[in-house]
Amino acid sequence: MLSFYLDEDSLGHPLVQGLVSRGVDVTTAASQERLHLSDDEQLLYAAEQGRVLFTSNVNDFPRLHYEWLGRGLHHAGIVVRTDQQAPIGPLIRGLIRLATELDADSMRDRLEFTGSWTREDADPR
Repeated sequence: MLSFYLDEDSLGHPLVQGLVSRGVDVTTAASQERLHLSDDEQLLYAAEQGRVLFTSNVNDFPRLHYEWLGRGLHHAGIVVRTDQQAPIGPLIRGLIRLATELDADSMRDRLEFTGSWTREDADPR
């Protein structure tokens, strides 16, 4: 199962509780005392830890993903929350689905959007 690193733009405590209670390995920028660092530094940390970075920062991380690939840099994956108003339950289920259906190799250098995983009829692969 994939492990996640939630940056400071993610939902925080309710999301962490929901994932951890279902057996998902999660850590956060806050718990690692990495608040107020640049997006690039957050992605680098997640990559060094082998964790998929989860963020609500839809403006910067897709761009950063392509910049990294263009520079020959690698990361463990990025998941961007696309619907900021969606209830947390479908988000938790979608992240668990992603974490169980994809492995670390298939997630490497991959950019995913939560909408692909939270819809019941979606087949993101």
